[in-house]
Amino acid sequence: MTLGEARNLLDILVDKANNPYFTIPEKDEFLQLAVTDFIEKYYTVYDINEQSRAALKGLVTSLLSGTGNATITLPNDLIYSLSLSVQYWHPNRLAQRDKEYSLAKQVSAAQFRHQADPFNRHSYDDPVYTYVASAGGVSQIHILPSDSIQNKLLYYIQRPTLAEVFTSGNPMIEELYQNEIVQVAARKMLANIESSNYEVQSQEAE
Repeated sequence: MTLGEARNLLDILVDKANNPYFTIPEKDEFLQLAVTDFIEKYYTVYDINEQSRAALKGLVTSLLSGTGNATITLPNDLIYSLSLSVQYWHPNRLAQRDKEYSLAKQVSAAQFRHQADPFNRHSYDDPVYTYVASAGGVSQIHILPSDSIQNKLLYYIQRPTLAEVFTSGNPMIEELYQNEIVQVAARKMLANIESSNYEVQSQEAE
């Protein structure tokens, strides 16, 4: 389904007598809201529901950072982080394990600053990370242990554009779910109309 076809389908679903006309930017705004709702709906059960993983599979991408430092600047299109793995080099590790990644655990900023619990301290095999807003409002991930880092691999769900969702080529969201998004957008448009009509009726009653 192309973006033009999605807009046309919206016209059909919303077409009722005396309904106001929606411009293309307005339709796109409702479609974008519907995409956001769609992603949030399936992400909430992503880890326990195969259908959710199928619905969002085209939005899953990765970022490999090999700078060696203990921070990652979050991509602008990131909506949800799925996992972070860290590859360390240290002399005590066996050579054949040098290429292995350790899955990092997310902790709160307070836990990150005060790793006091001896049973839950970070290590090369059990790294931790937290989110930090740096100067200028740019969000980053900070990692512990912060030394001997070779690579960081972040998997995340990206925010798609409408052109990436609705295209005849290789859409990020499959057609089955495209229809669901358009249905949600149509319901939002109809709710907006009904809300506006209610406000007008209330004003007239006064």
